[in-house]
Amino acid sequence: MTTNKTIVDLTHAPDNFDAHAYVFEQQSTIRTYRSDHGFTKAVAALNEFLDKLFEQHGDSYRERQHQAIIGDPAARSFFRDRIQDFLRQHPEFRTVTYPNYYLDLTDALFQTCLGFGPMSVWFRQPTEAAQVNGTAILFHKGGRKVRQPFSFDSLDQVYRLIRSITLRDSLSHVSSVDTSAEVEMLDGTRVSIMVPPTVQEPIITFRQYTFKEFTFEHEAETGTIPTESVPWFNALARLMLNTIITGPVRTGKSTLLKVFYAAREPDLTVITLERDSFEIRLKQDFPERAAHVIAIRTTLEEMRTLFPSLLRMDAHYIIVPEVRSGELEMLLLSAERGGGYLGTYHSPHILDIPAEFATLSLNDYPTRSYYAEYVRAAKTLDVVVSMTELDNGRKVVTGVYGFDFNSETGELTMIPWMEYDKSNGQWAFLDRLTPAIEQRMKRNDPLAYRDFKTELTRLAHTYPSSASVTRKSLAREER
Repeated sequence: MTTNKTIVDLTHAPDNFDAHAYVFEQQSTIRTYRSDHGFTKAVAALNEFLDKLFEQHGDSYRERQHQAIIGDPAARSFFRDRIQDFLRQHPEFRTVTYPNYYLDLTDALFQTCLGFGPMSVWFRQPTEAAQVNGTAILFHKGGRKVRQPFSFDSLDQVYRLIRSITLRDSLSHVSSVDTSAEVEMLDGTRVSIMVPPTVQEPIITFRQYTFKEFTFEHEAETGTIPTESVPWFNALARLMLNTIITGPVRTGKSTLLKVFYAAREPDLTVITLERDSFEIRLKQDFPERAAHVIAIRTTLEEMRTLFPSLLRMDAHYIIVPEVRSGELEMLLLSAERGGGYLGTYHSPHILDIPAEFATLSLNDYPTRSYYAEYVRAAKTLDVVVSMTELDNGRKVVTGVYGFDFNSETGELTMIPWMEYDKSNGQWAFLDRLTPAIEQRMKRNDPLAYRDFKTELTRLAHTYPSSASVTRKSLAREER
């Protein structure tokens, strides 16, 4: 009888033998697992078995296959039962050796033919993210990508996985023309896909968001913000200012956006606008607010004509989980009719965000004036929160900046209310407001303004900042 278990005899091991080191060495050796001949034959036979079932039952089986791969328990159970039927019909495959990163033979056959293949290891004990790069598999641990001692056997297997993931959703198909897609699994895992010719080999990125406590208190516990700043952040969120959270990928922007949302009044109706998939999941994470959430996913083309319909929904503000060209227009239009938008962005250049927004706008509307679009963006932007990920994987708010644009002079003012110093790991605060910002805060929520000002004064006294206010005016040739 063949088995996939390895027995190590340690009875005669030398005195200095380190069992933990031995196991680590065995697990860390980068090697490509290859199924033995029997398992390869079993996979081929199972594929034929499944093909016949698909031919008999058609689209209903394809739908079940898609449901199985995105995590539906009933669909997965259905196919595991079919695999058991297959093994009963083919007892010669019951004892084949299978790759030792699978739980058992049924799991090995299911994952190889219908599931994630070797990537299924990550779903059993997920880290924050994982990536398939060509055939290689990497898990994100402590802010770094760690290559795993297993991989896909071929690019064909990777492309089969991509087809399975994108099977059902017409907005998620990829090709040589549409080379990227986003898919959301039932457990909230976000899957980003890119294929050639945009990349040399296919890239699949998995990000899992298991964070459930969306409070500034919890952000302080994880070291993202200082504990002393929690009341100030709560007041800032309640002020309903137009806020952009910016930073590289995997820095906690989406989580902080939800924290801002959670700190606002729960009975305000909000529209979430997304292009590829329903990623922000406000209805799932805030079920008590679900009746006040209007979740919209649309194509870029439809987005350009969508705003009149949005107006008729009587929403209080809009959330854009990722601001790009099409989404930007919706953001600016919503701000011109009522404030409070929340969005995430990817720029490290805080002061230049209005200029970058103007450039984005011209990508979609090239006949518009750059300066006019700059003014639109600058007038509506109130707050920018910047984030980063430290080498140890900790997410940190590196700055909170207030913005004020003077339409008469064309001058943009940026106030660094809070900044993080990486050299000493400390935050510092600046107690400064322009009259226009102060007026905006008082108009939106007088009580929140009082709390914001009181807390900022206290923080600036305890943790004073040497930073200064920055002012910028566009050159004449840019107007």
